Amino acid sequence: MKKFQRYFGSLKYSLKLFLPKKLPLFLTIALATVPAVLVEKNLDIIESHNTFVQNVFWIFQGSLSIQPSVHIGWIFIHILFLFSVCGLPARKSFHDDSSSFMLTGNRVLWWLVRCLTVWVIVTVDYFVLLASTFGYTISQGKTEWTALTRYDLVILIIPYFAMLTYAFVQTALSTVINPAVSFLVMMIMMFASNEIQSYLLIMNYSILLRNDAFISTGLKMGVIIPIMVGLITLSIIIGALVIRKKDIIGK
Repeated sequence: MKKFQRYFGSLKYSLKLFLPKKLPLFLTIALATVPAVLVEKNLDIIESHNTFVQNVFWIFQGSLSIQPSVHIGWIFIHILFLFSVCGLPARKSFHDDSSSFMLTGNRVLWWLVRCLTVWVIVTVDYFVLLASTFGYTISQGKTEWTALTRYDLVILIIPYFAMLTYAFVQTALSTVINPAVSFLVMMIMMFASNEIQSYLLIMNYSILLRNDAFISTGLKMGVIIPIMVGLITLSIIIGALVIRKKDIIGK
């Protein structure tokens, strides 16, 4: 019981420490959402009649693999999401969050608290994006608010799980290499994914125009989802193993 109390106390402390520091990024995501909606739209594929869902689709549509092009909105949103969790397992964050470590009294539990902190931050990022998109849709006087279909749920849910996957992979990488380098690795993967459709380039998972729900030649959702779950799980395990032996206190 005391272990759980320490664990939740550590999580509370971590969230109180990091969430306020992310407020400028949350605001930036809110402001960046509208320009992301206004980029070139593919009107031939979207089937939803719900205008809010349509606008979310424009943000995460990306580009077709047969017609690769730079989707500035998609790229900028991804950079903001990844930057919002960049460096959380690094020494600086340990020193900032040393009280959280003392509350858990255990490196692995400290790492699990950090993973939950990453999950909360990405969830807030995505909620801010959806809220900003919803506000923009309302401001345009749109009246199409149909019930959500399976098609709509794919548009709303897949990008969220994809962003979680990217955040956990980057966070795990940050325990092995410098956080700035891990961020750079994810950026390289992002630009490569923009040009090449492949299950190995995981940034493809949030490109809705590379999903077989929209394009017959797209990546199969039945494969993408298990991969994302596996990558999140593997990232947590690898991070826990590294943190057990990593010098996160010394200089």
